Parts: sequence; structure tokens; C-alpha cells
Amino acid sequence: IEEPVIEEPVIEEPVIEEPVIEEPVIEEPVIEEPVIEEPVEEFPLSDLEEKLLKAGTLFEFYILKTGSMLSIDQRAKIWEEKGLGIIKEYNGFPEQNQILLEALKWDINY
Repeated sequence: IEEPVIEEPVIEEPVIEEPVIEEPVIEEPVIEEPVIEEPVEEFPLSDLEEKLLKAGTLFEFYILKTGSMLSIDQRAKIWEEKGLGIIKEYNGFPEQNQILLEALKWDINY
């Protein structure tokens, strides 16, 4: 007689999965190359502007520009508009005229 074969039940152990720990991704900083702007193309000066820039006196400047010298009152208004001082302090002294001339020339260049 054969003895019956008793199979023992297979007990499967539960599979415990280890949690996946992801390493943090360290991104390298992006270093942008500086943008080098091309120089702004300058507009050529007109013949009159070239002459005005060469004027040595305010009188010469206005003779070239308008054909006549502006009055002290007109120049005083421009003096104030240019931020050089107030109208009342402009007397048309040579030093003031030179400062005004340089301010007018600056406007041509810039």
C-alpha cells in the first residue's frame, strides 16, 4: 500500500518592496552669456550742425542757425528751459553765453 503523499501548503511570504528613494537632481546653474549690443548707428550730422558745433561764440551760433542773434529775454527763456538757472539770473554775460552755447551744442550731439 502506498502512503498518501501529503503536500504541505506553500506559504508565500509577502514581498515587501523597499521604497525607492530618488536622489535629488541638482541642476547646474544656467549661466547666460552677456548680450553684447551692437553700437547704435549714429546719424551723420548735417553741414549746418557741423558748423554750429564749430561756433566759438553764442553770437556765431545764432547767426548760423537763425540769421540773427536772439534777444536777452529769448536767451534767458532758453537758459531756464535747459535747466541752467532761472530767467531772472540770466544777464547775457560772456560766461553765461558760453555755458548756454555748450548746452546748445550738447543738444546737437545727443
